[in-house]
Amino acid sequence: MKILLFLMITLALLPRAEAKGPRKPPPNQLFNLRCHPFQPLERQQLIDKSCPSPTGNVADATSAHGEQNAVKNNFCAGTPFASITHENLLQLQTAIEKDVPEYPTWNRDNLPADRSVFKKASLPFREGAAVQYTGFLLEAHYADTHGGESVNCNTNGNASNDIHIALVKTATATNACESITAEITPHFRPTAWTTQNLTAQKPKRIRISGQLMFDAAHKPCTNGTANKSDPPRLSDWEIHPVYQVEICTNEAGGTCNTWTALK
Repeated sequence: MKILLFLMITLALLPRAEAKGPRKPPPNQLFNLRCHPFQPLERQQLIDKSCPSPTGNVADATSAHGEQNAVKNNFCAGTPFASITHENLLQLQTAIEKDVPEYPTWNRDNLPADRSVFKKASLPFREGAAVQYTGFLLEAHYADTHGGESVNCNTNGNASNDIHIALVKTATATNACESITAEITPHFRPTAWTTQNLTAQKPKRIRISGQLMFDAAHKPCTNGTANKSDPPRLSDWEIHPVYQVEICTNEAGGTCNTWTALK
């Protein structure tokens, strides 16, 4: 009996093996913006506490998936913003398709292991640059609200997922395959940055500023048709995350005289 009791006590004192897999964050941990491109408008969201890692729920930050998620959550591209056009973004897309042999193999399950190809000196703009695109809103919607994305810890609902913005060159454009993508992430998202408020600005000119990134999970439209499981777009180069949203509130002769922040 004494031996059995001794064994029970010994086993109770032995360190327990930790469960494998990503650990849950401490309850008081918050997503760390590090930089604050829209600080006056910041509003803490539930996801800032439930999904505080810049890599989302991807435990290995050095993996291809982890690295792309970290880029999506980079708020430190800085200023000033360099003006970027439709033509620039198409040129960047063409350069990647032409110069990177691995490009055809990339998809959401096979992301590039080396993102230095998006920062080559030969590119007119590089991933991580602070850029500004001026155009018109085609549409805006909350993306991946059922099942979420790993960057947002696969959380359901509008509040915890990106706002996908399709931008076009003219107010009369209707083809989403000719659109440029911008993404407003949910972390500390300003209250006024909603799909309803964005849509209400049509057909005014809109100016979106933020980080330039290459989303290797998707492919652009082929011959004017979106590929299966891919959102329609002209280029895989996006403004992601968005740092600033401005609306033209005074335009004359095709020139905007007054830009007003959406707030």
